[in-house]
Amino acid sequence: MTTRKPDEATPPKEAAKSKSIRNNYRSPLQIGEGMIIPVGGSIAVDDVDALAKNQTVAAWLKAGVIEVI
Repeated sequence: MTTRKPDEATPPKEAAKSKSIRNNYRSPLQIGEGMIIPVGGSIAVDDVDALAKNQTVAAWLKAGVIEVI
């Protein structure tokens, strides 16, 4: 059994969903509303699960054009 100290806060659920997406394509890609991922770069995304429901983003994830890191 693990006991938490009173000063240790439990991280909010939203923080657990925050991840980055990396662009593996040869040109910049736009995802979401105005988010542009440079070639070989990555951006932080608050809710990857919601973004992955987008048909284009889902296809890019499946094809390896972008990846969640």
